[in-house]
Amino acid sequence: MPKSPKTNRVTFKRNKPAAKAVGEWRSDPPRLPPGWQQYFTRRCNIDHRIENNRHVDSLAVFQGFEDAEAADLNLARGGGVLRAFMQKSTEREDYVSGIEQFCCHMSLWRLLNDQAESSQRSIAWLDERSFAAGLMRSRPYRGPLTARSLYRFRDNIDRNGEIVRFKKKDQPEPNGEHSRAVPDSCCEADADRHQWTIYALVGTASYHQASPLRDCLNRYVEFETFIDVTFVVPFQLSFHLPHYVWRRAAHGRADHRRDSNAAPLRQTVEVSYLHLQNPSDRSFLYESQISCVIAGSDKRTWVGYCFVDTFFDVGSEVRESVHSIHDDLVDGGAHMDPFTYGIKDAESPIRDPREYFLTVFRLRARQVLTEWRRVVWELRQGIRAYELVGLLPLWIFKSCPTGGSSPGCALPPIC
Repeated sequence: MPKSPKTNRVTFKRNKPAAKAVGEWRSDPPRLPPGWQQYFTRRCNIDHRIENNRHVDSLAVFQGFEDAEAADLNLARGGGVLRAFMQKSTEREDYVSGIEQFCCHMSLWRLLNDQAESSQRSIAWLDERSFAAGLMRSRPYRGPLTARSLYRFRDNIDRNGEIVRFKKKDQPEPNGEHSRAVPDSCCEADADRHQWTIYALVGTASYHQASPLRDCLNRYVEFETFIDVTFVVPFQLSFHLPHYVWRRAAHGRADHRRDSNAAPLRQTVEVSYLHLQNPSDRSFLYESQISCVIAGSDKRTWVGYCFVDTFFDVGSEVRESVHSIHDDLVDGGAHMDPFTYGIKDAESPIRDPREYFLTVFRLRARQVLTEWRRVVWELRQGIRAYELVGLLPLWIFKSCPTGGSSPGCALPPIC
């Protein structure tokens, strides 16, 4: 009988690894299939001392300062707490990220004391809710927030020691179990974000919120495409969708957000030359990006950040500014969720972060697809106009004494 082929078997022994010869093939240890583990569905025990402390304060104490404001004031020339917050442990100390170049000459002290008009613009929307014993509770709606008010509202910890953001309940639940009531979803939308808002978010993020916020800010500023799902705790779901938008207007709108070299964060290009048949029409092509991250410890406790470029929209096209969201609510309209492009009702939130992320991703991807289709359509119309001119017989231009350059000629001359 023929001998059966030999198979390589790998045995794993505790505290006694098998010897491996040079050139010998060895299989990798079996890996678990990707998926959500059981602990994701269970409520994690949150350390309130960590979640109620700002991560930048811990970094400041490590540097020998009392708090983040003192550290930022003394280390402003060297990057301050922003560099410490944005810098990963694997990077050099002299590494300067794009976010630092974008936030030059800014500090937490200026955020709290600067009287400039730019620091008092309403640029943020905040929604915090908690679910306990089958009941949903939310903080009172504060309306459009400036970067300063967002910073003060999120920094809601009494310096005397009373914890406000996360606190234990004094009374047990109706089922007799003593539980903690924490904000299960904390959603922040920042329309047309600039340097002040970055400091407001960085200056109030907790230790577990620091990593997802840092990654989201970096990729948003760098105009980078990225989609990521991290299953381990703390989990992280994120997407970054850079794209281009086409707008017709009498005048272009430059991005007012500038870096240390006075370069705009997003570029603007005039493409009016494509309107060959209607030279008076003016069109502009803008860079734009939508970035969103959902992160947390379990499916009941998570935070979301969404960053949307809106500087190019004016008049009736303005849909995602915090003022338009507020006006719709004040005028008797529904409280719509800006994460979902104003399609879903914010008063009926999706509690599961996975489902919520997929919903936001689907609606935002459809929005980006619509913008791309408009760009492609406009480009095709302009190219076809030039192709039509190039294919016309030359005798058409002989009827014009100037070869098509006079005001009475509808077509430009052929060179």
